[in-house]
Amino acid sequence: MRRRRVARSIVLLLLLLITVGVVAFEAFKIEVVERWARDQIVKQLELRTGARVEVGTFHVNILRLRVQADNLTLHGLEDASKPPLFHGYHDSLLTPPEICVERTSG
Repeated sequence: MRRRRVARSIVLLLLLLITVGVVAFEAFKIEVVERWARDQIVKQLELRTGARVEVGTFHVNILRLRVQADNLTLHGLEDASKPPLFHGYHDSLLTPPEICVERTSG
């Protein structure tokens, strides 16, 4: 009886893990995560630079730890007739794995 309960618990845990994995994969596939990351990056750039930020296309490749932003533009206090403060046509950022790992001081 106890073995059956343990086996059932293990099967349910595995099904839960598989379901969570599929949902996470689908979230990346339908670009929910990309939209969230894009909004966060724009918000942080505007907060830290004080500039108005525009991003054309934005892609996240979680397996390669790469972020790509096309037509990234920072507008400062320039007139409409002047060029923007910064404009990048095709910017790609490769995130080093060390950033993703939490360090503990020991």
